[in-house]
Amino acid sequence: ALVVFFFWPNKFFLNWVFVGGVGVTCPHAALRIPHSAFAMPTHYYLAISAALFAIGVLGVLLRRNAIVIFMCIELMLNAANLAFVATARHFAGVPGADAARAMNGQVMVFFVMTVAAAEVAVGLAIIVALFRNSGSIDVDDVNLLKY
Repeated sequence: ALVVFFFWPNKFFLNWVFVGGVGVTCPHAALRIPHSAFAMPTHYYLAISAALFAIGVLGVLLRRNAIVIFMCIELMLNAANLAFVATARHFAGVPGADAARAMNGQVMVFFVMTVAAAEVAVGLAIIVALFRNSGSIDVDDVNLLKY
């Protein structure tokens, strides 16, 4: 559960508020706020994910630097991770959903992060090898596969 502390001075002590799965708890009953007041709808997360993915696609299509292209690919993978986690969170709240169904998105994120780490290692090794051979990392200058 997410725990956030809000401190405000009082005459005798500092009050604290825990933001968690049950709601905001406080020594004063009038300050109790339900947990649903802090929840964002799932389509907000999916809209942010789509925007990040679109930025990544535009970066891959428009940029010529190999490192920037790999960064944009990573941005697209992170956008997919955000979509996986958002849909897992959405379907975990469905009545009758079991714990395994609620964890499907997090398991997919683990596999995507594994593939992303391997992609970074191999991709950067290829970029270093291309820079040593050609002296540039511009994708237009690299024509080693032409011959």
